[in-house]
Amino acid sequence: RLVNMVHKAGGRLKIQDSFRASGIHSPSSLHKQGRAVDLTCDELSLETIAKFAWSAGFDWVYYEAPPKGGHHIHASVRPK
Repeated sequence: RLVNMVHKAGGRLKIQDSFRASGIHSPSSLHKQGRAVDLTCDELSLETIAKFAWSAGFDWVYYEAPPKGGHHIHASVRPK
């Protein structure tokens, strides 16, 4: 759903990070469960991407601004 929304708005979604079994994420990170993605888009604002992610059904949508740069939208779904 999210990809379709971004495409219809004239953008191309970029996945900056997704599943990672180990590494930079905290032990409880949903990235380690395959339930989270970090997103950007050159053509659309991060605010627009966040709104689309929420509308597409993600449970948690958050603007992340790491100290070293690489601002992105984190979107995840909770375990059912």
